[in-house]
Amino acid sequence: MDSEPMLRDAFAELEDPQPNTSAASIRAMARQRRRSGRRIWMAAAAALMLCGGGAVLALALQSDDGRWKGGGSEVSIELGYMVEGALGLDGVRGGPVDADEQVVFVVTVSEPGYLCLEERTADGWNTVFPLRGDSWSVPPGEHWPGGQQPLAFHTDLGPGDREYRVLYDKTSPVCGSPAAAGSATIHWEE
Repeated sequence: MDSEPMLRDAFAELEDPQPNTSAASIRAMARQRRRSGRRIWMAAAAALMLCGGGAVLALALQSDDGRWKGGGSEVSIELGYMVEGALGLDGVRGGPVDADEQVVFVVTVSEPGYLCLEERTADGWNTVFPLRGDSWSVPPGEHWPGGQQPLAFHTDLGPGDREYRVLYDKTSPVCGSPAAAGSATIHWEE
């Protein structure tokens, strides 16, 4: 009795069963059909895995548009500033700076490493912080030159728009091979 439902199911699976076919032949043809169906599904699954693997590989080899990626993470870095006048820090980031005011730079970085703050001059970029012989090693987070006692800065270049950048280097205290940078422009007034 057990073989009858199996034989009926096997017979139903055949597209064009021939009359006078033995039960053993019907079962064999049904098994073959199931196996080839499984092979198609296995081939389709393998093709999907290869396509997915190819897509992942293509993404991994894609250009990173100047953003540094190390250890599977991307470094983000921002440079901002607050104005310090006679009454102290104004608490507002950005804005023009009067001749009698200074700025305190604020750097936010997502990875530990070394930072170097620079000002553009007629001769190129000059380091503002750290001072020669020092280094500025930071963990992820928000930082100020000078740490707990932030150092205020005033340009020696006179009034006008001045460019500043902060360089991030994973391993070099002098930022010899910067992997990321943030920038800001400050308008110094007369």
